[in-house]
Amino acid sequence: MFLIGISVAALHGSLVQAVFAILGYQVCDFIDHFAKQKVLDDISGEESEWNADPEDPESEVLGNMSRRKLPSEHQIAVYRIGNLLRRML
Repeated sequence: MFLIGISVAALHGSLVQAVFAILGYQVCDFIDHFAKQKVLDDISGEESEWNADPEDPESEVLGNMSRRKLPSEHQIAVYRIGNLLRRML
């Protein structure tokens, strides 16, 4: 927002133009945040659909796909890395 104010002053814009530019920036920032949250919610919803495989307790199934569970020490590392990546987005 600082750059918007400086650029409006450098281009000899009016106060109304500055207000519209700042409001436009805020609206775009809100839309971007809303879209990011929607994607993160979709990802976390997909993770909760996996079920434990009754035949193999170390596997999980989702439809016709299966995956191996990570050991607990690796789950902690993956969880922390995932949280760091979410904060960076």
